[in-house]
Amino acid sequence: MILYYFVEFAGSFANIALLLLFIGRLFPKKEPVSKWFYVYVVLMIAGQCALSLFPDWVTQRTIYLLVGGFFLALLFYEVRPWQAVFASGAFFTLIALVEVLAMLLIGLRIPDTDILMQAGAARLVYVVFSNLIQVPLVVLISHFFSRKGNALRILWLLPIIAIQIASIAVCYVAQYHAADEYFPDYMVGLMAVLLLINILIVFYVEALRENELEKFKAKFNEQQYNLQMEYYQQLKERQEEVRSLRHDVKKYILAMQAVAEHGDTEELHKIAQAATDIFERSTNVSAVGNPVVDALLNYYLRIAEKNNIKVKLDVTIPEVLTISSLSLSIILGNTFDNAIEACCDLPAEQRIIHLQLRKQYRSLFYRLENPYSDTVRSIRIGEYRGYGLKNINRIVQENHGDFYTKKKDGVFTVQVRLNCEN
Repeated sequence: MILYYFVEFAGSFANIALLLLFIGRLFPKKEPVSKWFYVYVVLMIAGQCALSLFPDWVTQRTIYLLVGGFFLALLFYEVRPWQAVFASGAFFTLIALVEVLAMLLIGLRIPDTDILMQAGAARLVYVVFSNLIQVPLVVLISHFFSRKGNALRILWLLPIIAIQIASIAVCYVAQYHAADEYFPDYMVGLMAVLLLINILIVFYVEALRENELEKFKAKFNEQQYNLQMEYYQQLKERQEEVRSLRHDVKKYILAMQAVAEHGDTEELHKIAQAATDIFERSTNVSAVGNPVVDALLNYYLRIAEKNNIKVKLDVTIPEVLTISSLSLSIILGNTFDNAIEACCDLPAEQRIIHLQLRKQYRSLFYRLENPYSDTVRSIRIGEYRGYGLKNINRIVQENHGDFYTKKKDGVFTVQVRLNCEN
């Protein structure tokens, strides 16, 4: 009897754990995480365990998960009511499909499936078997439904799915003998342990993925900090140049007056050009107001200056954007990297990059133009095979925007539109 309760409760625990995994893969939790979240989860597990004591209450248990999943998503995750309905409904559908699939598979070997709704070894192995089928389905479906950047990688999914399939096969073979009178009890216990091990493996991999994501965010924040510090250093240097220029303005004017009196137009032109060059260098700093965009633009302005590339900026954006810093960095970084590399293959007089970045209504419009030479790399970029442009396309899809590239008359153009709520 103790073994019976252990397996039933293990199946109930697995159901709630998979529900948490499914909703957590679709939506972020509300911050900070409330202590009531853990209380709610414990109550859900307790309720599911209580319902599992009645093997033939399939409908009641399924409805319990449906309603419980709805309130779990609505109360503790950043979702709207219709999204909570979708999440709980999708999980409900998954549970129903798994029940039908498990019945069909077992029915191929055990004609009398009524035994699965009665207390006994066959019922217990069936509980483990159906939950083992749920695990890979939840992992796969939540992966493909997720629109966040923290989706599991396909390479991470393969070993998990392989383990699940092997476990299902072992349990299916055991199910064939579960109806025998002398089926050993320890085999039922081993099946339950196998289920719990599979659940732990999935959550362990999930924890590893979260850890990798946190490391990536930390590295990204460090890069942003370095860009900001470099930007402020450039700004400080330019301010010093402006002070120096203001100090020398009178000297330039006096020199120009003296040269003009002697009628030496060539020398006058040289002095005027020298003053103009100093002034242009002092103003070659982006100060659009948005700290992320300023830091990125100044980083690439400096690289462009070192490579004798002229950059025309037409930027009109607010200081605060709802688009994440990571998204902005991927778009600006990848397009400027490609543009600078393409310009470096051209003569100095042809090296020019034109950037337009504007916020209009609820959209952010981004357009970058650069010339290119008809090289292998330029063709690859134009045919949209570069990893950089693929990353941009992924960001655009996540923000429900549009992405467009064009090659015409030796000019490569990238256009991006992102939804940007006020």
